[in-house]
Amino acid sequence: VRFLTNTFDEIHRVDLDPFETITSLVSCRLVNRATNTTSSDSSASMYTSHSGSRPYIIVGTAYAIPNEDEPSMGRLLVFETTNLVTNRSNDGGEMDSGGGTLNTTVRQITQLVTRGAVYSICPFLDGSILATVNSRTNLYHLHDVDNVYELQADRAYHHGHVLSLCVKSLDNTAIVGDLMRSVSVLDYVQADGTNTLREVSRDFNPNFTTAIEILSPHVFLGSETFNNIFSLQRNVNAATEEGRCRLENKGEYYLGEMVNKFVRGSLVGDNTNSSMDIASVVLGSRTLYATVDGSIGSVLGMDRATFVFFNTLQHSIVHTIPAVGGLDHGHFRSFKAERRSHPCRGFVDGDLIESFLDLTPSQMKSVVDRMNSNGGWKLSSTDDGEEEEAKNIQDRKVIGSKSENSSIANMKNLSVESVLAKVEEMSRQH
Repeated sequence: VRFLTNTFDEIHRVDLDPFETITSLVSCRLVNRATNTTSSDSSASMYTSHSGSRPYIIVGTAYAIPNEDEPSMGRLLVFETTNLVTNRSNDGGEMDSGGGTLNTTVRQITQLVTRGAVYSICPFLDGSILATVNSRTNLYHLHDVDNVYELQADRAYHHGHVLSLCVKSLDNTAIVGDLMRSVSVLDYVQADGTNTLREVSRDFNPNFTTAIEILSPHVFLGSETFNNIFSLQRNVNAATEEGRCRLENKGEYYLGEMVNKFVRGSLVGDNTNSSMDIASVVLGSRTLYATVDGSIGSVLGMDRATFVFFNTLQHSIVHTIPAVGGLDHGHFRSFKAERRSHPCRGFVDGDLIESFLDLTPSQMKSVVDRMNSNGGWKLSSTDDGEEEEAKNIQDRKVIGSKSENSSIANMKNLSVESVLAKVEEMSRQH
């Protein structure tokens, strides 16, 4: 394990054991649950207090021992970093804004041996962490027992996967991506002094999951080994228990590269120009992804009207502009797995949309004319299926959405300028 500054100078190094390899790493804040013991001649007592949260770096490892089909041992290593500012000197430290020298020190405060590989770690409720160890999902707390740090496992855990490859959390809810059994949703329940991690919903499709992310409290994003991504929704208001425990598949898209990491965020700030109502695009979730081929991309959640508009633009480009090599766009972006093939739905191809900016004026006019001829970009003209599909895309918590009342939504016909402005605005969002 190597710790580097932003200039890539090494400040600390930890050598792992033979056959030990890093499988996960996270930087998060943990709450130190200080436990002190007092003893007397007749009895001993113990009390626990909670201090404020502090940032730590947590590394999960696995021992890849030869002839072992599955790792039987791993470790959770907890590191603490401290920044000290000293007077200006030539000791090689990093200079801070005040002219002093910023010296960063790293120390390992504790470790915990696990019964398997620590495939994924994520911060959880009240300054704790969740970690997937082989087929289990465990909850851990940091304790300070008489000034000695310990990472202790909580009684709450979940066991019921083939291989729990990844875990993400939001409030008291977590999702787990299984290597062979797709995605499941866990709720952390505290009742009658008992803590439990209870499975409340799952995707019953046989997706070989590689990465997951939470877009909103009930909408999730996943990727699988056949280079597809998919979106799932938990229907907490279903009339039956069967409906509530089943994750509904709301979107499928062939990306063409295997995603191995999703993370919430964006490479740019919020560039939406509210003064240009005609070009406004209403976005919800913002998610970055990284692939095994080394590329970085972005998945943006949209409100219903924005999705319908760009979905119509996508179809118009496909049917108006000849594809390179005569390839069929719909066939290429179809969800394709080992024994399944479904048309792409619930996603819009951002690369294809932004190709509108490279068209000639006459080609742009042909695309816009086709959009006007079918009227599909008007929200009121969509059929029930498309409207429901657009409604459930990505993230529903959009504050101050005015898209349905905007100028572009009230137009009888689109102009090249209005479509161009909207595409340019979307291109500035990633």
